[in-house]
Amino acid sequence: MEMQTYAVLAVAVIAIVVFWGLMKKAATKSFAFVGNSLLGIAILIAVNKFLGWSVPITFVTVGVAAIFGLPGIGALLFLYYFKMLG
Repeated sequence: MEMQTYAVLAVAVIAIVVFWGLMKKAATKSFAFVGNSLLGIAILIAVNKFLGWSVPITFVTVGVAAIFGLPGIGALLFLYYFKMLG
């Protein structure tokens, strides 16, 4: 084989390794985001059902719970407790 073939092969292998590392990192973050979202929505439903509070379940509150998770739920409860929400 020629030297150019080895160079192209080396660049291809490095590109595959870098791409694999980036995809692995992105997958880990997306799984964490999905878990945080599900936990936030579950806590929003639990607060309404078990604590007896009636935090309105709208697209906005579910969106906040899904995107921000526990801190979002804390903010929603703060706003609801001080009558700034619903």
